[in-house]
Amino acid sequence: MDLQLFFDDSYSDREHLRRQREFIQNSLLVPALRQDLTLSLRVAPYKITIISIWDVYGYRPKQGLKPVRWEQLPPEWLKPPNPQEASEDP
Repeated sequence: MDLQLFFDDSYSDREHLRRQREFIQNSLLVPALRQDLTLSLRVAPYKITIISIWDVYGYRPKQGLKPVRWEQLPPEWLKPPNPQEASEDP
């Protein structure tokens, strides 16, 4: 989900974004990290990586499977991501 798009004030005139924002704010949420997945095989001394035309990803909950409300999320989770601070979190 593009939270930055849903919560950007410059898009507040778009009805479907406003409805989506209200839905998110009134729902129970399970905060999770999106992880891109790749399939690779290591055959010494080579590594073979399968490249797909589709994005393949999964999600890892940040605090277990305990749902929270929007107002309970830490403020730093609501900030837009900084690509320079991207981590290789396993």
